[in-house]
Amino acid sequence: MSGGLFGVGVGGASLTPSERRILAEDPPFGVILFRRNIEAPDQVRELVASVRALGTRLVFVDQEGGPVDRLRDLLGPSPSFARAAAAGQARGAGALAGAALAALGIDVDLAPVVDRAMPGAGASVLGERSPSADAGDVVRAAAEFLDGLHGEGVGGCLKHFPGLGRARLDSHLELPVVPEDRHQEALDLAPFDALMPVARAVMISHAADPNGVPATLSYERATVMLRDRLTFEGAAFSDDLE
Repeated sequence: MSGGLFGVGVGGASLTPSERRILAEDPPFGVILFRRNIEAPDQVRELVASVRALGTRLVFVDQEGGPVDRLRDLLGPSPSFARAAAAGQARGAGALAGAALAALGIDVDLAPVVDRAMPGAGASVLGERSPSADAGDVVRAAAEFLDGLHGEGVGGCLKHFPGLGRARLDSHLELPVVPEDRHQEALDLAPFDALMPVARAVMISHAADPNGVPATLSYERATVMLRDRLTFEGAAFSDDLE
């Protein structure tokens, strides 16, 4: 299978000889950076240049602010998406993230989160990563965040399709099952449907349907729902597998 289908991580602040060999032999579509890869601005720019020189097309990072703040050691804490939205500063938060990523040579911010912060579910599991339980509020805040990002020349990505707002478990640790409910599903999908033409990228979640199949492995959700029903033609990424 071609490495061009994959987004991968690397171990540290610079590439090891074995990482250089693997990336050169079969360049991935993208490399995603985490806090373990980020120590200083010049170091990040050098790491980004290194992976590009070996054939990687895009460099990604999760820079949401709040609990998911990969640039904290460089910039100090950034406000969470929920706090920025509540203060009417979602666009400013996107612009801040975009300016920082552009200065580091990073192409895509894997944000914003457009899952609904449902009481007893997303509000607890996702916390301040999600701006609201109301789909309309989520759309408005996410549209502003994306506008800020795009204004700095950095791409965004809507996550976590088809919605983690009703999931009661952290999908990085356990397998949440999202109950079948047509009305609630329509509300979950509303932010994705509204913003897909703007973002042009989505991240698919590991949350399972009532049959226990994660969305990332589900033809019905990752293809029929996303591509056929919502007619999305952009890039679709799996949530993290590390």
